[in-house]
Amino acid sequence: MWRYRLFAYQPSVQLEVFFAVAFFCTVVLHTVQLFQTRTWCFLPFVVGGYFECIGFVSRALLVNDGVSGWHVGLDVGQTLLLLLAPTLFAGSLYMVHTRIVRLTGGEAHSVVPVRWLTKVFVAGDLLSFVLQAIGAGLDAGVRGRGDGRWVVVAGLVVQLGTFMLFVVHGLVFYVRMGRRPTMGSETANTSWRRHLRLVVVASGLILARDGFRLAEYLLGPGGVLRQREIFTILLDSVLMFLCMLLFNLFHPSTALAEQAEHPAEIPVLGERGVEKEPFVI
Repeated sequence: MWRYRLFAYQPSVQLEVFFAVAFFCTVVLHTVQLFQTRTWCFLPFVVGGYFECIGFVSRALLVNDGVSGWHVGLDVGQTLLLLLAPTLFAGSLYMVHTRIVRLTGGEAHSVVPVRWLTKVFVAGDLLSFVLQAIGAGLDAGVRGRGDGRWVVVAGLVVQLGTFMLFVVHGLVFYVRMGRRPTMGSETANTSWRRHLRLVVVASGLILARDGFRLAEYLLGPGGVLRQREIFTILLDSVLMFLCMLLFNLFHPSTALAEQAEHPAEIPVLGERGVEKEPFVI
């Protein structure tokens, strides 16, 4: 029976179990909220929550540093699940943002045409997902020689780039709506402004996590970020848990409840409610 070393540090079983339970609680609540509100655009987010939960269960089972061969599957599994979960979170954020644009009739304020908005960002997300999955599969486990490391780096670069553009797009849309609100944004009885801010905050959490993961893979197995568990806990696990908890407390269904299936074109308002041409920065 051969033995090998999974981690460069001795993992804390208490931390692994704590986060497994924490993610389980938040994702179960998200599942209930999903079916109660039928906010199906949040389905990828919920699946990502299960990825996090199962990933930490796998880590808890791997807490003994020296283990036998069957644990390679668990190692590959936890690597893939924890690496890919935020990509699924991102997919839901893109769809929520698009629905807010439609809800408020703010198509004129969207930098990307609304019919392409979700498609453009989700395409980048899918490319990132595939690259990270392939790279992590090549890189994980005892037989991995680091061949997949640069594939993961490429996937993380794609995700970071896509997400940065998304955050800029969200901020530009928010500023434009503040300067020239649409009739829909003024009359809709929703909390869309708060939820747009929450989407940007959640995006910031994922950006910070992606930056950590990119630095981790660039530094490689011998880098300082892989030598101590505290970096992974603080710069990945805690940030992703906060992201999930944020939308437990402020579920996007409250902002999207009034979205019509075929929203009408809604004019932009001037300072005194007079219709004006769509405002463009």
